[in-house]
Amino acid sequence: MDKKNLFDLFGIMYSDVKNVLNDINNPKKVAQQYLIEQIKENNFNEDTIKNACVIMNVKKILKRTKNLINIIDEAEQIINKDKSIKKINTPDDEWLEYFEDLSSRVSDKAMQKMWARILAKEVTEESSGITKAMLNTIALLDKESATNFIKLCSLVYTVQVVGGNFYTIPLVLYDMDLTRILQKDGMMYNDLKKDYLSFCPTQNDLQYLSELGLIILSEADRGADIYSQEVMDLVFKGNESVLESGSIYDEEGKYYYIVTGQVNFTRIGLALYDTISSEKYPYLDILLSKFISYQNSEDYLINPL
Repeated sequence: MDKKNLFDLFGIMYSDVKNVLNDINNPKKVAQQYLIEQIKENNFNEDTIKNACVIMNVKKILKRTKNLINIIDEAEQIINKDKSIKKINTPDDEWLEYFEDLSSRVSDKAMQKMWARILAKEVTEESSGITKAMLNTIALLDKESATNFIKLCSLVYTVQVVGGNFYTIPLVLYDMDLTRILQKDGMMYNDLKKDYLSFCPTQNDLQYLSELGLIILSEADRGADIYSQEVMDLVFKGNESVLESGSIYDEEGKYYYIVTGQVNFTRIGLALYDTISSEKYPYLDILLSKFISYQNSEDYLINPL
């Protein structure tokens, strides 16, 4: 892939931008001198004011341009590593303008990598599903909330209802739920619980991600679930494990269900998850196995999740 193609999408002259205006140490002074000269030459008009404003804001403009260049560079590295990609698609002009405006404000390297993955996905897939509304939501993420969302992505497992729907879900369990599913494991219980709780975003962190529209939190006293009027056979996949389970019958509600945890992705959250590359939580398979096994045990009838 020709590097020029991706930069051309944004109208950036890659070879020129990095050094442009670097010699201006005092933009305000230069702008004042420029205005004085234009007034002396009787050349003071609307364009003169615009030019002076550009000069005064040159450092801000240069910083945002460099941010965008870093993001495009990172996106190209992602694309070049994927040998299956044959061409670069041209997104909608309005999408590109919106992406440029929002992403160029981002200076943090980790956040720039997230925006680079979004760009790479948009220009290599016919229908990435990343809308301008999603970009606006993603722009509200600061470094801390982005880190917390990436942690959720590390906790993701999938559920396939045999003959039915497919779900992508982060395994978020509260303290009491962990106690129930690990209570018979002695020291392993203590160590695993401590490690998981130190890794998983806190309730306040999750609440903020919920307010951003990336996740849906279940009620405090009840986990989220998948339910059906019919008996369900389910296949769970973690990092390397594949687990099978039946559904639980609710006598009062007259339906079948399985509890999936305390959090679900929204449409925007799922689209962002599909974009992000994150390493799986090392104990995901153990927790998922304990979580499913507990729901199929007699203990669950006494202390449901």
